[in-house]
Amino acid sequence: MVAELPPAIAFMLSEFPSNKVRLSDVRKRLGDASFVRDFLDQCLAGIGTFEYADRLEARIDKFDVYAGHSLDPLSPNGKCRML
Repeated sequence: MVAELPPAIAFMLSEFPSNKVRLSDVRKRLGDASFVRDFLDQCLAGIGTFEYADRLEARIDKFDVYAGHSLDPLSPNGKCRML
């Protein structure tokens, strides 16, 4: 099965193609105004045009799973509150 990634996730994967990323590299890129502008554009494009599963009608031939707050590393309710 092939899944389409949201534009912002695809953008980040293209900027950091390795499966090992240094936090210092991410921090440096987030300090670059043009990178942040491009990333924001991708986020806004994704929110406006990407077909997220929660916007679709339920189908009998499909099974969707939504992860709760405990699996979100950035959520205050998450199990891990550190990067």
